[in-house]
Amino acid sequence: MIDVPKHTRCPDCGGNMEFDITEGKLLCQSCNTRMSVVRYDLLLKEKAEYSETVLDMFSKGATADRDETGQIDENVIKARSYTCSSCGGRMSPGALGATDHCPFCGNAIVFVDKYRDQRFPDFIIPFKQDRKYFFEKFRKLMDEHLFLPDNFREKVKFENVKAIYVPFWLFDVQIDGTVKFVAEKQRAYGSSKNRRYEHNVFSVENEGSMLLRKVPQDAATGVDDDITHALEPFRYDGITEFSFGYLSGLDACIYDLDDSSCFAIVKKRAMDTFERFITDAEKFDYYSISSSSITCKPDYINYALFPIWMCEVTFEGHEYRYAMNGQTGKGIEELPVSRFKKNCCIWTCVIFLSSLLMTFMPNIINKLDHTERSCALPVVFYVIFAFISYYIIAVHVTKRLFKTNKGAMIQGGILLAASVLLLHRDIRTDFIFNFDSANILFYINFAVLLLAMIFSGYSVNEYIHKKNTGNTMHLEDDADQYTREKDRSKKEIFFTQISKITNGSSKSVIRNPKKVNKSKDYT
Repeated sequence: MIDVPKHTRCPDCGGNMEFDITEGKLLCQSCNTRMSVVRYDLLLKEKAEYSETVLDMFSKGATADRDETGQIDENVIKARSYTCSSCGGRMSPGALGATDHCPFCGNAIVFVDKYRDQRFPDFIIPFKQDRKYFFEKFRKLMDEHLFLPDNFREKVKFENVKAIYVPFWLFDVQIDGTVKFVAEKQRAYGSSKNRRYEHNVFSVENEGSMLLRKVPQDAATGVDDDITHALEPFRYDGITEFSFGYLSGLDACIYDLDDSSCFAIVKKRAMDTFERFITDAEKFDYYSISSSSITCKPDYINYALFPIWMCEVTFEGHEYRYAMNGQTGKGIEELPVSRFKKNCCIWTCVIFLSSLLMTFMPNIINKLDHTERSCALPVVFYVIFAFISYYIIAVHVTKRLFKTNKGAMIQGGILLAASVLLLHRDIRTDFIFNFDSANILFYINFAVLLLAMIFSGYSVNEYIHKKNTGNTMHLEDDADQYTREKDRSKKEIFFTQISKITNGSSKSVIRNPKKVNKSKDYT
């Protein structure tokens, strides 16, 4: 392996070759010669057998600057500057930068010496998704985003767009241990009015082992863990032996976090996965660990480079982030929401639906006798109506109407005008200020209706927030996707039911319970 910055030169014309993501090959910028990275490495080896000098000239791209004594200062090796071998231009890639383009002649250079002084990567996942797909994915995410500001598409500015190879530590984690815990199952029975809950509490002791394979953790402080975790999983069927040819023309960085620092995060994820596995969490509603004896240690540690597209999106003075997995195309984004369109949609729809219901409410109340059951019927109807309105607004209206500010103003105005007409026709002043028993019942039902519709409005707001944050950055707290059935074993040592309680409360019986998310796949 050569110890100098590497310039991938064309074997036909000596021009600058860069890795073309679309074709997955090295492409000469001068004569359009195409060559696979594997073929290029074989060509280097053939030339090395002929002459080390030929190899040096064939791949050397820059020389590290030296001090007055002619020596390279090893104390500042990460931040050293370089001189381009082709044009003599000066380059300073920074402390963590591992690739760069000469600002004068445009040669793509990989600073091999930076990897040499740390550690050469064991594996690399080459880029599969190119720049065109990167922006197509962003446009698709914008279309799915609810209430995006009108001028976002026109005024948005993309800054620092990078196809970057991020350093990762890959840990094979072996976990063994014994856990004692109490678990609880619930069963509800009876009608809603007389609903009862049965709590079955068990005392359990299990032992087992688990091997998690290649759990990744990024090793660069400049890359947010929220981004790299959210872009998981990377498909390891596309992993290949590392070669510097894949880095030519793209961005790459070296690590500044060693494996011991990164293992602390991986260990927490691994322990969470093992905890749910050893406690059979999916079989219960709640569980609480009383004691445990668990060992968690890395069996193998590999160093790899994974492809990530990243950019900063600037809009009206605010910065948002967008990133994409360069292998799978999974994208995550932070995008703004137009408060005007969102509030206009939610509350004009809520007011209109409430007014529509109010037109029928006085007649419904007048026809009812004043028994307890008849007074409760409108309340039940309002609650049902609130959930129906939530479905109408959240699922249909937000997607089809109120897409632009102008459309939101027109739709909101129509709904408010219709609301005024409905209320003016059906609610008279003499009716409102006549405090007889029928009117008191009307006011009670009106208050319940108001609360139900406010609940509907806030529920729609939560739906919009959840929908818009479905692809945003988040820190994964488990490593479930890195284990297989054959890598796990579990043995039940002790299992007994210690209590059975039947009462009207759904609250867990055990202390400090951990609620199991039934919708999550724990396999």
